[in-house]
Amino acid sequence: MTTTISSASPNIGADDTAYASITDNTYDTNDYSYLAKAQGFGFSIDTGATITGVLVETGSYATGTNRAGWMMFQLLNASGAAFGDNKAATEVILPATAITNQTWGGTGDMWGLNSSTLTPAIVNDADFGVQFAIQQNTDNADIYVDYVRITILLRPRWFHRHGCSADGSGPALRQRSRHRRLSVLCRRHRRPERTHVITFNKPTGTIEGDLLLALVYHYNDVQEPTITPPSGWASIATELYTGGGGYRKWTLLWKRAGASEGRTTPSPRRRAEPSTP
Repeated sequence: MTTTISSASPNIGADDTAYASITDNTYDTNDYSYLAKAQGFGFSIDTGATITGVLVETGSYATGTNRAGWMMFQLLNASGAAFGDNKAATEVILPATAITNQTWGGTGDMWGLNSSTLTPAIVNDADFGVQFAIQQNTDNADIYVDYVRITILLRPRWFHRHGCSADGSGPALRQRSRHRRLSVLCRRHRRPERTHVITFNKPTGTIEGDLLLALVYHYNDVQEPTITPPSGWASIATELYTGGGGYRKWTLLWKRAGASEGRTTPSPRRRAEPSTP
């Protein structure tokens, strides 16, 4: 039997202790829950983007000495049918005592699908989501699910795969929009033991509070390169390509401009007061 749960409903729509739960005394060892479907996530992804991974997070817990376990955890397509890998094909035990976050998938994990079978159009559909079922492993114990959260990792339509030329120079990465052009600074390194530091100049006119983005590309023909974000920066997404020989890695970083990076706004000049005759 299947029960459908909307992500907007109060039971699993937010991290708010409003639970979807089974507390019936007849839910005992080896019993399965109904198959639950969490749908209606309201995505609106640009159809020209390429999906590169799916991260699902759940907040849940179970009581009892031998806690219940997830036995089905799978994505749903635009028809509401299961597709891709079952992440709980091997039982995954629920956390104990209190609502705890568990993660499924992540960066680069396509759940056994690819960019042709998992598209923005599918993700944007109201029937897209995740289905799950839980098996009880002890008598007279309870299970609680607080939230189901999905994050779609993607490569925007303007993200082109540019490599470095033999002399180390690389073409610009252009965003076809009315915003400023983004560019990638390429360096070709053959010796993996070297550490290279790249300096980016802040855009002209930056003020405190601006959102700063840095797209870093690194090619290494020997081993996977390591890109370390500078202090204060965080990685949004990372991709690694190994086709055609060598290793090509992109990392998109972000931060808010601080006072030291922002432009100082000059104080207005004081108007001269006319002299009294």
